[in-house]
Amino acid sequence: MSATNVAKKMKRIEDDMYKNLLERGHYIEDGPADNNIRNDTGTIRTVEDLFYEENISWEKSTKDKGSRIAGVDLMINIMTNTIEQTEKKHIYFFADNIPNFIEDVFSLEYCDKISGDVQTNGVADHSWDCCRYFLLR
Repeated sequence: MSATNVAKKMKRIEDDMYKNLLERGHYIEDGPADNNIRNDTGTIRTVEDLFYEENISWEKSTKDKGSRIAGVDLMINIMTNTIEQTEKKHIYFFADNIPNFIEDVFSLEYCDKISGDVQTNGVADHSWDCCRYFLLR
């Protein structure tokens, strides 16, 4: 599916969600996207441009030095808070809505070369990156 069609589909989903959330006093805010959506070849519109045309915008993702390890640490802390039901931030995953996410993220292993990081070479890590960008925003 082209980026334009994905953007149109996301906008329809967002509009439906927004109607339901507004009724309950909630809102949808922009989330982070991998910064590659902004790659400008100089000859074509970027993925960010195509989404913007459908009124969908993104925050820049955090890819600073050390952000991968900080993301792993934060994810573990938040998951621990959830399991122990502390007063701190929680995170919940609903497997019916994101089956690939659950499989991808929870199959990652610690990296044996970089302490505190996860091994992502040769594995699907897009879901992990998405979650990390969200948590680090």
